[in-house]
Amino acid sequence: MGYLNGLLALWRDRWLRRAIAFGLGLVCALGGQNWLLVQDRPWEVAPVAAQIYRPEDVAEGIYQQIPDLPRENRYLSQETGQVDGESTLISRFIRYHQYVKNRPLGFRLDWQLSLADYLGANERMIAERYPGFKQLQTNPLESDRTAIQALSLQQRRQLVDQLASIYVTPSRQPREVNSDTLQNAPSSPPPRQPQLILPQPGAAGLLLP
Repeated sequence: MGYLNGLLALWRDRWLRRAIAFGLGLVCALGGQNWLLVQDRPWEVAPVAAQIYRPEDVAEGIYQQIPDLPRENRYLSQETGQVDGESTLISRFIRYHQYVKNRPLGFRLDWQLSLADYLGANERMIAERYPGFKQLQTNPLESDRTAIQALSLQQRRQLVDQLASIYVTPSRQPREVNSDTLQNAPSSPPPRQPQLILPQPGAAGLLLP
């Protein structure tokens, strides 16, 4: 009995080590390149990494792509009493969309719904739940709504397009197929024909009683 228990423990230990090694290898294979890109330019991250990156960094990338967007980052921090330059209009918009409304990140329609909230055409916005209410000395909700309403139609469209492209999910990315890929792809083997087995001489005798 003790011998069997020892074998069982050894098998479990080997299985656990193999599972851990497989998991680490999978993480390195899928996420290693994305993580390096996050460290270099956070707003040009791959989709999986973008979903876990700080809204402030994503917002900074948006401002670089659309520099005429208002920043609205002159609010004083509750903690330090200094201007919190990272709390911008776009970072608060992202936080509202992602954390307050818990809407998907990779679809234009959901970002348009959040814009409609600011425009007063969709769901009512609650001041006590708005990003910055607890962190800033002044609640930026009404000022942010005014700033969003002042954006042109083109600016709103650009903002939605940029956000949806940054947070696009991997399953929605089209796969590129070129002629080289098709030429190098292994051809499917022809279907196997059923083999006809002919009766052997004397086989009928096996059926006699």
